[in-house]
Amino acid sequence: MKDKPPGDGDGSFLRKVQLATGWNGFTAIVTPGDVTGDGNGDVLARNSDGKLILYPGNGTSGLNAPRQIGTGWTGYAITDAADMNAAGRPDILARDAAGILWLYPMSGNALFGARVQIGTGWNIMNYIG
Repeated sequence: MKDKPPGDGDGSFLRKVQLATGWNGFTAIVTPGDVTGDGNGDVLARNSDGKLILYPGNGTSGLNAPRQIGTGWTGYAITDAADMNAAGRPDILARDAAGILWLYPMSGNALFGARVQIGTGWNIMNYIG
């Protein structure tokens, strides 16, 4: 089943497209949507050093050159959250080791606004998403 391509919404599958190789070194990969503001979906990946890397989508089923947009993400469970603050941009949710759930709002061109604590006790969850 893992080799099947994504669904087309009508009970069939779309054609698979390989975006890149060498992703085994990442400890988290999320697809929050368009975080750069160019109208294309983007990919965020965290490496083992806790660096958050942006892979901007190019609009033709591929990715543009990556760039680092953050550090210190080791120990966080991260997930894409869509638009949690009604600002019109996708946001990131992150749970720290103490179980605090943080909202990291995106403020344009993959820049983060000030994080906001939105919950506690999330360390009992195996997955956030």
